Amino acid sequence: MTIQETIDFAKSSKLKNSNIVNDDAAILVALNLGIVELYKRFPLQVDEAIISLRDAKTEYKLDGTDADVSMPSNSQFMWAVAAYQEVEDAIDETKITTKQIPINEEENPLSIQTVAWNAVQIPVVNAGAYISIIYVAVPKLITVENLNDTLPLPPQMLEPLMEYMCYQANSTLDAEIDTDKYYQRFEASCSKVELRGMITSDDLDMLGRDLKGFV
Repeated sequence: MTIQETIDFAKSSKLKNSNIVNDDAAILVALNLGIVELYKRFPLQVDEAIISLRDAKTEYKLDGTDADVSMPSNSQFMWAVAAYQEVEDAIDETKITTKQIPINEEENPLSIQTVAWNAVQIPVVNAGAYISIIYVAVPKLITVENLNDTLPLPPQMLEPLMEYMCYQANSTLDAEIDTDKYYQRFEASCSKVELRGMITSDDLDMLGRDLKGFV
């Protein structure tokens, strides 16, 4: 389904009686907000940043501007979900294994800390080593120029998207209106996706991912 088809679908269904049904700009806003919300709730795009540790440097930016951080050029960091590093195997020192590093554990001196929404502090510096940050990525926002592109959501997310757009449309009304019922419909639709196994537990397990960025 294309983005334009999605908008037409919304106009003919959930937005049919809303005050934004003929306001294409407002519909785009509701569409983008819905897509972002679903990317926040489900692991729809999870990417990896590789940090090359340097002497006397403890803070690294995950915004694409840090020369010591390698990340996909078309990916924007939202928040970190896991961190890993390569270490020598405890039994066989000739082998290298991957170890998970805690994030934001204030009492743990080995924990990585997020010092800004897109920057991390690594307390233990081992120059030449690498740290892998697995993060939730920001979806590409929709504009009028890419309405013919494919909707950046799997088909099972169409219903929750429609419900969220309906919630946004009704929340813009000046008159007092109970918007909770619209949001509850969105929540119920998301729960149905989870309960019916449309997003599997493997998708949510960051420990099982291959860390292909290490060299």
